[in-house]
Amino acid sequence: MDEAVIREIRASSRLFFEPEATKSIVTASKPEADQAAFGGATALAIDSADPYGDFRRSMEEMVLSRGGGRGEDDWGWLEEMLGWYLRANGKKTHGLIVGAFVDLLVGLSA
Repeated sequence: MDEAVIREIRASSRLFFEPEATKSIVTASKPEADQAAFGGATALAIDSADPYGDFRRSMEEMVLSRGGGRGEDDWGWLEEMLGWYLRANGKKTHGLIVGAFVDLLVGLSA
């Protein structure tokens, strides 16, 4: 079931997310220096034989370091984390990142 959801998200053209775009006239984009880290995390450039698994493990480590993603205010933080991953990585990896994120959410809800 989980794999079917992830496959559908990867194949769907309904996911429209431009992490650097904003329609707000109040909120300006953050400077590049602020986008370099999220919650004290360090971004690393690596070549991977399993990028999906690496994204999934990295996200899980971040969630566990924050307390497991079970608090009421955690959804906003999870959305911010997803946005950070999307901004920090090229568009060709966005499908893997979103798939790993959905897999993480399914795992958290189980």
